[in-house]
Amino acid sequence: AVVVTLTLAESAAWVAEYYPIRAQRRLAQGIEVELLVADPAWLRSLLLRLGRQVLSVTPPEAATAARAAAADALAAYLAE
Repeated sequence: AVVVTLTLAESAAWVAEYYPIRAQRRLAQGIEVELLVADPAWLRSLLLRLGRQVLSVTPPEAATAARAAAADALAAYLAE
């Protein structure tokens, strides 16, 4: 498992209540949550669901699969 820190907009603060987190911190622009991620596919799904409500991901490479999936979905949408 990998520790991933997400900085989320206030509208996504529900993540801290819905999922088990290791730590959370309130910020001026939202909330920072620390998650222990064992399944990269689960993180990809969460990031895609949250979309623009995700302000940052640490480590950045934890979001690579989500960025690729979002780009693929956009390309498929634009191709139609």
